[in-house]
Amino acid sequence: MGMLEVIVLAMMECMVQIQCMGTQENEVALQRAEMRMVRWMCNVKVKERVPSKELRERLGIDDIILILQQNRLRWYGHVLRKKTLIG
Repeated sequence: MGMLEVIVLAMMECMVQIQCMGTQENEVALQRAEMRMVRWMCNVKVKERVPSKELRERLGIDDIILILQQNRLRWYGHVLRKKTLIG
């Protein structure tokens, strides 16, 4: 996992803890922030119209929403296992 992903994941976790409502809006805001950082790291302007997928491939990172979904599923698995151990 790259430094960008670690920073953005930490940012998203804080946002989720602060606001449980409106996750769709939070994800959109997070995705926009991630792409601003990715474009900045690649030194690419929006006007150049380089696809986001290509920029992520240059940096070797995955989409932040995919990573968040994986982390949520991993967390949910921990919760399920804990419930089976307790119950």
